[in-house]
Amino acid sequence: MGTRRRLREPTSVSFKISRPLKHVLLAVAVTAAVLVEVGAAQSATPARVAKIRAAILRGKTADAQKLFEPIAKRYKAGALKSAAALHAAALMLVELARLPNSKERYHDANRLFFEAKEADPKRAQVFIDWGMLYVEKYDTEEAAKKFNLALALEPENVDAIAGLARVAYASFDYATAIERVGRVLAKKPRHPLAIRTRAEIAVNEDDLPAAATALSRLEAADPRGPATSGLRAAVAYFRGDKQRYEAERKGWAKLGPLVSLAAGVLLEHLVKRFQYAEIERVTRDALVTAPYSAPLLVERGMNAMRLGEEAMAQKTLDAAHKQDPFHQQLIAMLNFVEKALVPYRWHEDGVLRLRLHEGDTEPLLPLVGALVRRAIDSMSRRFAYAPERVTLELFKTHQEFSLRTMGVPALGALGVCFGPVVTAVAPPRAGARVNWGQILWHELSHVFSIALSRGRAPRWFGEGLAVVEEGEGRPEWAREMSVEMHRAIARGRVLSVAKLTTAFTRARSHADMLLAYHQSSRVVAFIKERWGWDAVTRVLTVFGDGKTTPEVVKAVTGLEVAEFDAAFLEWLKKSVAFLDGQFDVDPARYRDIPAIRKAATDAPADLDRQAALAAALHVHGAHQPALAVAERIVGRDVVHPLARYVAGAAASALGQFEVAKKNFEALRTAGVDGHLLRAALGFVYRKLNDEARAEVEYVKARELNPELSSAIAVVAELRAARGEPDGALSEWRRLAAFDQANGKAMRAVLAAAEKQKDAKAVVDAAEALLFLEPYDAAVHVALARARREAGRLDDAAQSFATAVALTPNAGADLRVEAAIVMLDAGKRGAACAEIDAVLKTDAEHPVAKDLKARCEAPTP
Repeated sequence: MGTRRRLREPTSVSFKISRPLKHVLLAVAVTAAVLVEVGAAQSATPARVAKIRAAILRGKTADAQKLFEPIAKRYKAGALKSAAALHAAALMLVELARLPNSKERYHDANRLFFEAKEADPKRAQVFIDWGMLYVEKYDTEEAAKKFNLALALEPENVDAIAGLARVAYASFDYATAIERVGRVLAKKPRHPLAIRTRAEIAVNEDDLPAAATALSRLEAADPRGPATSGLRAAVAYFRGDKQRYEAERKGWAKLGPLVSLAAGVLLEHLVKRFQYAEIERVTRDALVTAPYSAPLLVERGMNAMRLGEEAMAQKTLDAAHKQDPFHQQLIAMLNFVEKALVPYRWHEDGVLRLRLHEGDTEPLLPLVGALVRRAIDSMSRRFAYAPERVTLELFKTHQEFSLRTMGVPALGALGVCFGPVVTAVAPPRAGARVNWGQILWHELSHVFSIALSRGRAPRWFGEGLAVVEEGEGRPEWAREMSVEMHRAIARGRVLSVAKLTTAFTRARSHADMLLAYHQSSRVVAFIKERWGWDAVTRVLTVFGDGKTTPEVVKAVTGLEVAEFDAAFLEWLKKSVAFLDGQFDVDPARYRDIPAIRKAATDAPADLDRQAALAAALHVHGAHQPALAVAERIVGRDVVHPLARYVAGAAASALGQFEVAKKNFEALRTAGVDGHLLRAALGFVYRKLNDEARAEVEYVKARELNPELSSAIAVVAELRAARGEPDGALSEWRRLAAFDQANGKAMRAVLAAAEKQKDAKAVVDAAEALLFLEPYDAAVHVALARARREAGRLDDAAQSFATAVALTPNAGADLRVEAAIVMLDAGKRGAACAEIDAVLKTDAEHPVAKDLKARCEAPTP
């Protein structure tokens, strides 16, 4: 293995690891201006760039090399000095870098771009082509810098804007990408990269008709481009047009080294639809044409990693590295496999193959194993499908998980499913708590949905089904987002089922993404309730036949999409009807503060627009200006609900609690009510040390919205502080029943169950808490004792063993208690080991001595 390096420009700015963008076609013609010929037939010009590419396409690689030789000689002789010549020479090297044994040419191209920039800092196209080189090397952050430098010189340069659209696309920010593509196409309707980006977004959003329309425009703009061919193959594949798909791929044999550019487009979309067998076929066939192609070798190696075939992956990635030592995703994955995986161990248990860090064997092995076996058994019955093998890998750090999963250090997820292989972050020993059980159940459901749909179910259905499945794991894992859904209905933001994938791809905030998951889950729940579970599984199989969402809806429900959407909306409204009529303020309405400020400025007498400005200022943290605007409105309309609420909320945020109380109470006097207002009043009264009134308001808030966990928690705390443990416990139980991440509520329920010696309740509470805090030895002890009381001796022995392993310098009493249960469960070896540990530090321990005799007695 050669040295792994980062490609650095002479200014010491290095390529950094970024989100992957699959093999983008580099610009080979300089379009901003005509380059000046600098030396007759031996000049570095766009024409020579085109000749080099044409020679490569014809398989005349020797001719391509010869075309560059005079340029190289001129450069070495110091005769290549103009920005135009250096720029063209850099583009030639980019083309030649695709040939075998050309790994240093990317480095040389990088230097020539730098020298071209130094020769003429105002040449925008240098920055654009340089940015595309960084894009190809998976460094979209540095690429964006180059494109922005070009725009600083030429603010309306469409090539630079198209490059930034590609950066946004690579970062999965499709909303921004589409906005930038629109700007480009408005000025240059036949811009190939912009059209291609729009087409690929359409494929990712399951909108094949839009993808086909964009593809036809791309074929007109760049009919022979490798990327055009790759997109043509992708659209044909997902439309089920096997004949056209195979014909398109057959033509790639003529592309030579540029086959990676065509295949790369197709492969990106195959990856996103879990088409791993097809990925292997495509890369294998393309490597026949270009066996030295680093992009193809990387994709094949990454695909092997997705399937858990690490020996093949490492071999393939090593081969890729020999061709391209600067590929950062490749380097990250190789370093991870060779170094980070060393302390991880495999554990086999029937259908489950589990990888854990050697330091996490206790307690994660028994806990995770039990959960996964239960999940697989449960889902196998309901989906009528049993996977042959499920591989689960848990990593101690988020960075390790990200590198294993995508070869990038900061993947925005906690778990990923690759069909039969699931990777996830192990629960942390300290810090933020996440419900790892809920996460694993969610990801494991994808194993089944991917298999039954052959990876063809769109994102909205797969994720929606996974969220519904969470509630099958444990009741409290079901998600509650009625307020957010009620607000979406009010804003007309409930999307058609045919467009639901765009809720994920165009989400602009974490809240938007959560809403995408929730609306998708509500659609799945609606199908399940109206047409039954069999309809849910049939949706998967019909998607597996290559049908679109409208076709699937019609086949399974008998309804056209418009009819289905209307029925779903009616059902959804009924599910959140308990919120109807309540006063509410939706922060999402007030995100666009420039537009809201302009509307208020244009109509100074319009109190609603002024109130919207006050709300926007408050939402964005400008509480003092918000209070000033709101008070001006209240001076003119004493009962304006939004203005009054903002005045109260802004005053509360500023610590002016009497002012806040006055405004909130004015709303109540005017007959305005709702959980939002009641919770705000409760907060203010608590700050004013009127806890009795605070409790009244919080109780009313949770009556108006039973999902308002913050109100329930405060009521429990107030009652506990007042010396009413039973009243507090009732609230903690209420909260623990639906809040999967509230460890405080779970602990309170567990403590009460232990006090009441209710073994069944202890088991349920302890098991729930361990999905948040699996390293808490005391919880394992409580669970062990309850299981012993219930006669579950094997489980009790395991829980005691875990508790001992988690307790540094575990005391004699705990070890003895564990040994007794182990002996009763027939685990003689483990029990005797515990007794020996006790007697080493306390040779006269009476119970241990008696147990030692049992250990030494002959086995019956």
